[in-house]
Amino acid sequence: MCDDAFIKTKRRAHFIGTDSHLNAKKSANSRCKPMIPAKLLLVEDELVVAMDVCRRLEAASYIVRGIAITGEEAVAKARELKPHLVLMDVQLQGEMDGIDAADIIRTQLDLPVIFVTANADAVTLSRAEAATPFNFLVKPIKEPELRFSIEMAMHHHATQKQLRAMRDELEMRVELRTAAYRRANAELKNEIARHGETVRALELTRDAALSASRAKSQFLACMSHELRTPMNGILGMTEVLLDGDRTPDDRDCLSVIRSSAESLLGVIDNLLDYANAHSGRILLNPCPFDPRTQLDNLLATLEPLAREKKLALTCEISPEVPVLLIGDPLRLGQVITNLVGNAIKFTSEG
Repeated sequence: MCDDAFIKTKRRAHFIGTDSHLNAKKSANSRCKPMIPAKLLLVEDELVVAMDVCRRLEAASYIVRGIAITGEEAVAKARELKPHLVLMDVQLQGEMDGIDAADIIRTQLDLPVIFVTANADAVTLSRAEAATPFNFLVKPIKEPELRFSIEMAMHHHATQKQLRAMRDELEMRVELRTAAYRRANAELKNEIARHGETVRALELTRDAALSASRAKSQFLACMSHELRTPMNGILGMTEVLLDGDRTPDDRDCLSVIRSSAESLLGVIDNLLDYANAHSGRILLNPCPFDPRTQLDNLLATLEPLAREKKLALTCEISPEVPVLLIGDPLRLGQVITNLVGNAIKFTSEG
């Protein structure tokens, strides 16, 4: 056991010396070459193999940053030296073999790994394949195969890294665009909610206006019916007085009273019509009537207004107009009263 410990300590010293020697040659090579060569970490527990691989790598213009003989040392040096690639022997000394060390280096440090093996049992090879290294190199390593594998591994790793960066950037852009869409959707929902509140407020206002209009129409209808009763009494008493013996002057006065009462009754009917119009219940009552008599009675009620403004109010009916018409004399009277009343109101002379 002491001999084994001595051999291991001596081997360790050889590796340290080799590291210093390689670092010196690496500095000289870096001064001579304008391009920065690839920096490698070699993990190999056989001194002869390690020296042979180092020589071949340096001959191919690569830089060996360090050599490790155990899996633990390989992980530590990979963290410290940050190489571009790791050449990893599958079977190593210590508790951590090359497969476990490669898994940590690939997942935590994002470094490409190439496995190097001479012979291994089926279980070890199955674990190595499951670790998905970039390639397997079989000892003894051929230089063209070594250079090709290193170049392809570094190119593949750089491409994958670039693809991951592009994917991350694309995901970030998608996330930003999605966040913008979410904000726009939230604003749209808020706008729809405000619109709904506005519509509900308008509906309440409309219902209140309709309710007020119905109340007004009911009030006008009620007042119109209440006013018609005394007006009918006035017209009835006027007719009774006209049936008796009266002087011409009294008859003229009673006729004016009757015409005025009929006009006032027409105003009351207009109020009732207004109420019915708001409720959509305007009806016509057609009956036979004499247009000349109807117009004479209407103008008789409007003549005092014209006389006050010193206007001449006359009525001419064409002979072609029939003596008897079928229609609604009340509606006709409303139209003519409005037209003639406005004419008197807005006429200064004539």
